Formats: sequence, structure tokens, C-alpha cells
Amino acid sequence: MVPSRKDICERMKSLRGRNGYIQDEVAERLNMSQNAYSELESGKRKLDIERLFQIAEIYSISVNSLLHGLPPPPR
Repeated sequence: MVPSRKDICERMKSLRGRNGYIQDEVAERLNMSQNAYSELESGKRKLDIERLFQIAEIYSISVNSLLHGLPPPPR
């Protein structure tokens, strides 16, 4: 099943909150403005593959988990 943009955006927002980040902190790690990151998280801006991998790396999850909401592998 292809994940919807809305689902991915909701996961991004949830991950940010669970990790105690504000949008500005994530945006800085992605080398983009807070406004541009806000547009990504709200679905107003398309998420490219490079950013997808960067976001997964920030939260130490797989891209598959970010796309499909799968639980992280056991440590």
C-alpha cells in the first residue's frame, strides 16, 4: 500500500514531538528554514527522497518506518 502524504506528515510531526524537538531544530538539521520545514510537515511542500532519508536518520528509524509507520527494530 502506498502511504499518503497526510500519513507521512502526521508521522513526522509525531516523531518530532516524541523526540522533544521544535520545528526550528529539525529544520536546522535539514539545512532549511523553519517555514520550509513547516510546509513539509503540513503537506504543503513535497518531501523529496533526500529529505526522507535525512528525516529518518534524525529519528534513527528506517525510511520504511517513516513511510509506513512500522515500529523500530528491537535494539
